[in-house]
Amino acid sequence: MVVWRRLLVALTHHNIRVNIGLHIAFEQQARSSNKRLFAETVSGRLRYRIEVESGNREWMSRSFPLFRTVFVPAKKQGRSFRSERHVTAVFPGTGMRSLRYIFVTRAISIMWKCKNCDTENADERTVCSECREIRTVSSSGTVEWRYSGKALRARCWLFCFCTLSLLAAGFAVSLVDGLAGYRTTLWGILGAAVLMMWVHFACVYWYRTQTIVYRLTEHRFEYVQGIFTRSTDPLELLYIDDIKLEIHLWDRLINGGVGTITIYSTVDKTGGVLKVQGVEHPEQVYQMIDDARVRIRAKRGFITA
Repeated sequence: MVVWRRLLVALTHHNIRVNIGLHIAFEQQARSSNKRLFAETVSGRLRYRIEVESGNREWMSRSFPLFRTVFVPAKKQGRSFRSERHVTAVFPGTGMRSLRYIFVTRAISIMWKCKNCDTENADERTVCSECREIRTVSSSGTVEWRYSGKALRARCWLFCFCTLSLLAAGFAVSLVDGLAGYRTTLWGILGAAVLMMWVHFACVYWYRTQTIVYRLTEHRFEYVQGIFTRSTDPLELLYIDDIKLEIHLWDRLINGGVGTITIYSTVDKTGGVLKVQGVEHPEQVYQMIDDARVRIRAKRGFITA
């Protein structure tokens, strides 16, 4: 129980909440000469691996139930966490006095807490659901967001209009007596065209919303994209000369208010212009990037407007 209480204390954290549900089972295994014990368990989408370093090889099997909600102070990479802790305790009859835990966790759900109203929000949200406050840079110095699917609403409505137009044209042409023998071929061509159009839209939607990631740290802005090859285009905040925000009419009326932020830099390898598209709540994201740029330039002694 001493180890369990200290383990809960070691897992306490106030920034990121991880919902999990499983039992940690420690089993007696001799994997190497330094007498390390390993335990691994899988619960649904969650994978939890614990490495225990022991001074006693004859340690009996034990099982510790975890609460549904714990707070993990660990390095976050996607939905995976890694944490290492040293706990000292004595198990009767085992002689074990020192434990070293290495946690590798895949979370079921991740929440972040707003500093303004203490509301818990989903990890993928960049703005608080209650007070609309922008998510600030976390304790790790990084905040990231993805391409918003709302930016493709106008294209979706356009494809719907094209689909209805093709169907109407097909019905109109099929009523012509001279083309009665070509109805099957005509509908086959129209069906293939509609299918290819919507497959293209689904691929574009998936690629942009699932692979494009924008990341802002204390010193740089990063643009990450790619499926098989992930490419990262970093841009130092110190070298950002200007920022421009664009929200077009169809963005406000159809696309849910998403916008495009254009970053200008004279030393950027992409040609001096980096377009950040599909940004939800663009005004607040624009202000966050600009504040970070002004802060780092003022810290380095640059003259800012």
